[in-house]
Amino acid sequence: MAKTLQGILLLCLLLPSAHAHRQHFSWTSIIWDAESTTFNIEHRTHEHDAARLLRGLKKGESDITTMEAQARFALYISDHFNIYAEDVKLEPNLLGAELIGNQLFVYQQLNLTTLPAQLGFETDILMDLFQDQIHIINLEVTNRVQTLKYDRQSQRQYASPTGTEP
Repeated sequence: MAKTLQGILLLCLLLPSAHAHRQHFSWTSIIWDAESTTFNIEHRTHEHDAARLLRGLKKGESDITTMEAQARFALYISDHFNIYAEDVKLEPNLLGAELIGNQLFVYQQLNLTTLPAQLGFETDILMDLFQDQIHIINLEVTNRVQTLKYDRQSQRQYASPTGTEP
């Protein structure tokens, strides 16, 4: 009986560690505002992943609750997320970052004069840190959502905001 209880106790201690691995997953939502001809861009990353990246960079603050660390991570996002129209790289404006719960949000905005027929996207957010990193981009234009999925092998992918095939 005592050996059975010890076995159960040992199993209970081992199980949480076996399931402790969390998938490394981040998202970008890009929403078209037709009134202002603007794309509002929101990147979302788990706070632990962002903090681990900053610790790895070893440049300044890595406590993701500080404004300095959030700003540094926002700059990292800006460097690792690219948008193209007609194969010309576009430059979204970096608006800021904030920590909500355990998610770090980075905000950008892209002002355009017209909605392009085709957009290209490249991202390697956190892929230099995590082998299993997955990044999802959702592009929403007039209630139509297109989803692109990225991993370490992904290259530029295209979406059609106007509904025509890329």
